[in-house]
Formats: sequence, C-alpha cells, structure tokens
Amino acid sequence: MSKYKIDILDEVHCKANAKARSVIKFALGYKAMHWRRGEWAMESNVVRQFLITGRKGTSGHFLTGLLPRIERYCAKRMIDLEINGDREFLQPQKKPHLPDITFRKDQQRHLRKLANTQRGKIIAPTGSGKTIIQFGLASMFPNANILLLAHTTDLINQLIAESGRFQLSLPPIYYPTGKDECKRIMEAIARDNNGSLIITTIQSFSKVPPALYSTTVDIAMVDECHHVANLDGQYGKFFHYLLAPRRYGFTASDQKMDRKIKLINEGLLGPVIAKLTVQEGIKLGIIAKPKVKLINVPYDVKINQSCHRYTDFYTKGIVRNKKRNESIRKIVNMNVGKKRATLIIVEKLEHGKILSDLISRRSKVKVHFISGSTKQNIRQKFKQRLLDGKIFALVVSRIWMEGINIPNLRAVIYAAGMKEQKRTIQAMGRGFRTTKTKKKILLYDFLDPYKYLSSHSIERMHVYNREKWL
Repeated sequence: MSKYKIDILDEVHCKANAKARSVIKFALGYKAMHWRRGEWAMESNVVRQFLITGRKGTSGHFLTGLLPRIERYCAKRMIDLEINGDREFLQPQKKPHLPDITFRKDQQRHLRKLANTQRGKIIAPTGSGKTIIQFGLASMFPNANILLLAHTTDLINQLIAESGRFQLSLPPIYYPTGKDECKRIMEAIARDNNGSLIITTIQSFSKVPPALYSTTVDIAMVDECHHVANLDGQYGKFFHYLLAPRRYGFTASDQKMDRKIKLINEGLLGPVIAKLTVQEGIKLGIIAKPKVKLINVPYDVKINQSCHRYTDFYTKGIVRNKKRNESIRKIVNMNVGKKRATLIIVEKLEHGKILSDLISRRSKVKVHFISGSTKQNIRQKFKQRLLDGKIFALVVSRIWMEGINIPNLRAVIYAAGMKEQKRTIQAMGRGFRTTKTKKKILLYDFLDPYKYLSSHSIERMHVYNREKWL
C-alpha cells in the first residue's frame, strides 16, 4: 500500500493524508501579495500559498476538480498515489438530438467528450454554437435535473430564446426569476423528480437554500464560466454545496488567468476537456475572419501637458478627445451608409453618452447608448432592431462584451482603449458568427499617442498580431 493517500469525500472535496499533502501541495501553489505595516508605510511581500487546507505534518482538503492535475503531477514524478472512494457516474440515456440540427464534427467531438467526462470546460469562440452543445448535452439526459446558469439577464434571455426551438427534445424547461420563484420551482422538482431544465441567473439561484439543490440537481452548466473565480463569491458558494456528479463550464475566453483564479475555476468545474480556436473556426467556415483597421489619433500637446495620472490621460485622451470621437463618428457614418450593422464599445458611461449624442447630432442616423442601467426590455428591443436591420448602429458598454450573439454584425469599433487581452478578443467576438452573406468582420481600433494609452494600444496590437488579424 502506498503511503501517499487521497480519499474522495464527495464531488466538492478530497482529503489528502499528511504524506500526500506534503507532496501534492506544490501542484496547487500560487503567489499571493501580502501587505503589512512597515515603519513608515505599508509594505508588500510576495508569499507562496497553496489551495489546500492544513499545515506542515497534517492532512488537508482540496477541491475535487483538481484531482486530475494532482494525478498528472504525481505520475510525472513517479509518486505512487493511492486514491480511494467511489464517485457516482450519471450515464447518458440517449444520443444527442435537437430538431432540425445536424451537429458539426467539432460539436460531435465535444458532445462525445461531455458524455464520457463527468466534469470540465469547453472553450469555443462566440458564435461557434456553444448553446447548441449545451442543449445537445441536456437532450442526452431527459430524466435528469439540469441547471443552466449565467451571470446576466441578457445571456439568460438569449438562452431562453434558443431553448424554445428545442423544447421537444429537452426535459421540461423552467425560467425562474428571483429567489422566491427559484425556491418554489426547486421545491416542486425535489417533490416530483421527473427531470427538468432550469435556466436562470446565478444571482437568483444563489439565494436558494442549499438543501433544495445540493442532492437534487444532477447536472450543472455555467455559461461564461470564467466568472467562476472566487470561493467566497456566488458561484463559489453555490458549488461548495452542490453534489451534482456532472458539472461543466463554457466560455470563449482562454486567456491566462491569475494562478489562484485558475485553480479555483478548475477545482469547482474541472479542467479544459475540449477546445475550438478562432483559427479552427475560420477554417471550418463557422467563424467570420476578423480584419483589424488601425486609426491614428492626432497628437495634442495640450492634452499631454495637462495630464499626469492615468485617469486624466484616459478622460482627456479618450473619453473627451474631440478629434478621436469625431473619427469614430465618421467611421459609424461610413458603415451605416453601407448598411453594415455596427457596434461601438466603450468603457465609461460618459464616453457612451458623448458618442451617442455626437453621432446623433452630426450624422443622419440616431444612435442609442445601451448600458447596465438600461432597462432589460429596452436592451432586448434594440438588439432585435439591430438583428432585423431596422437600425445599423448602437453604442454599448461592457454589458454586451460577453456572450451576446449578433450574427449580422459587420463592424466593431473598439472605442474603449484599455489593455486587457480578454476584453479585446471579447469585443470582436460579438460578430464572429458567419452568415450566408458575411464571411469577414471589421474591427476598428485606435493608436493613442499619450502616456499609458500608447502602451495599451501596443498591447492590443500584440493580440491582433498573435491572432493573425492584422
């Protein structure tokens, strides 16, 4: 018998004995910044921590989703690891089937992986059909209780609209909103236990008492699963109590996470089990080929002289920069004139209002600004008008940076600046899906000449160059 032992306690936690903990903790390590009061000021100190409980010479608990990582770590180092404990395997009852849908080869590959793997993440670009995979998975388990979660009502409404096409192949579908409705439906499901598909936000479901879902939910799916990033957050607390044997995450973002966040995400959901890249999607003809057009922003010495902090440069160099905003207006005017559906993405609410007012005042087109404070029915109305070709431009905040599909989108104007790689790719993702008449999508970005802003522009250029979009 091995002296390195791990006991699988349930779908949330495993326990390592003292010998095993002393070894496997290095597979679960991450760097953390600690602050302490110094003689004159607060001082920082980088320390190494581990996502496992216990201390030197004791046993420890870790998240079950990290077990494959630990097994690989030990196998590579010839460590004889003994794993004890049984895990429930929920067997698919049918082959995936959705009305009028012929699964592509990549979707078939993903569905086979999901059928044979109890947990993990699927990474695929926006517009490549992740929703089809989610409902294809649900169709394999007609008698299971399935929970599909997302973090915004926009995403939930999109999922609800899609689910209506496939109701005959899916378990009975519920769309609860709010804590009370979620609680009432879970009580009914626990009582009847006939199989169900519940589609709702994590904000609503996180308020349901764990006793109502802990052993009742059989399969949990999370859309935009990179938001599963904090053990103390809504997703973290939900998965802490959930004993569902199957749990999956779906996301378009494969950017490098902070090491601790990556471990938490993997621990609660599992490792990446299937992936489709943008380049593969382009070759398959399901992803529109992006083409980036870079716009030079004229240098203004007054802006440079009047700014010192990053917030000043951002406000005067981007948000209130008249020449930059006029360039955006002209780009919108040109694309609308060619009847290209166009999305203008901003970071600050002030910028969104400035641009929508400027374009509406000085162009022949009325452009509205959609933000988090915009009522849900208004968001849906303008999204539908864009889809129907009744309008050709919208200014939007980060509320539409994730998950929202607009297949007829022809151009994205990334007015926000910023340096995050994830946001840059997410911005383009709004219009990745191809149509019969669309095989390419334009992305307009700006070369800002000021301190901080110029380095952010360069970082975005690196993303475009790496993705071969230039």
